[in-house]
Amino acid sequence: MLWEGARPLKWDSVWVALLKRPMWVEMEAGAIAIRCSLSRKLGMRSARRLTWKGIVIAVWVLSCAIAAFTFGVGNPSRQESQRRLTAMSADMNYALLEGGEVDSRNSNSKFGGALLYVNILESSWTPELANRYKLALLNRGWQKRRVDANMIVLCKNGVLATINLVADVDSSRGFPRKVYGFSMQYGGSATRICG
Repeated sequence: MLWEGARPLKWDSVWVALLKRPMWVEMEAGAIAIRCSLSRKLGMRSARRLTWKGIVIAVWVLSCAIAAFTFGVGNPSRQESQRRLTAMSADMNYALLEGGEVDSRNSNSKFGGALLYVNILESSWTPELANRYKLALLNRGWQKRRVDANMIVLCKNGVLATINLVADVDSSRGFPRKVYGFSMQYGGSATRICG
């Protein structure tokens, strides 16, 4: 007989066993009660169900991560931009030895690229000077990309050089004056043209 040697259960011992539940049952019941209480207080229907706000936040975080990866991988670092700016400055200074009076000069390197821009006063500009700038850069390893009535475009190692053949008005110092632009750029659109 299966029950042989087992003592019969009494109803009062069953009630005592039910009243002395194990501790984990009470803790789980307490956690469920706290969760339900918080859900009611915060106006949440269910802690497991996604809300439209949660979905919007998740999509936004995912979009930011994708954008950071996409733009971070394709753009040059600040150190690379600084190295390119140093090389651009050396080539620009070499070309400027051909003549022309520099009105203003601006350079900047940052994460994503570098820019060097020089304005030559109109009074010292000639079409022959633009040709001498072009030849000086060609002697330093630059390659001619395009020459038209408005500009000369040259490339070297992903850097774009532009010599404007049409005067522009510069008012950056408070009074307008005609200048010819001579610029070098690395990163961004320069990579698409010279890459």
